[in-house]
Amino acid sequence: MSENFDPYYQWLGIGPKFRPPDHYRLLGLECLEPNPEVIANAADRQMKHLRSLQSGPNGSLAQELLNELAGARVCLLNPVRKEIYDQQLKLRLVAASGESVEGLAFGEYDLLDRVDVSSSGQIFKARHRTLGRMVALKVLSQTAAESRSSVERF
Repeated sequence: MSENFDPYYQWLGIGPKFRPPDHYRLLGLECLEPNPEVIANAADRQMKHLRSLQSGPNGSLAQELLNELAGARVCLLNPVRKEIYDQQLKLRLVAASGESVEGLAFGEYDLLDRVDVSSSGQIFKARHRTLGRMVALKVLSQTAAESRSSVERF
């Protein structure tokens, strides 16, 4: 196996600046695709492609990517999980762009302002819609949410 082999790029067309890839990019979809049938078809297409590579010299990498794709498929085809994932993705996109968060919602909270951004996530000034209470709302980054120790600290 070549040291320069990049399965994300060579097999899925995902360049280094898009790492870690979000679920939509992994499946080759437009960001926030709403149609479950389109999502399922895209997942099936990508998984079929990777299965064809499992018996090759980089079969273990193909299996790792298949596992990632399966996780993305499960998340995006479950309406509750998709809604939560989409909200987190929107927040990451806004954070990366530096745009205002005013007018965005996260669950029962209306976001008013971004207070802080760190490697573990973002903190927002928000208002609970039904209770009217002002809160500080911390949203873990994808990396932190996948880390057991980060979640336990949180």
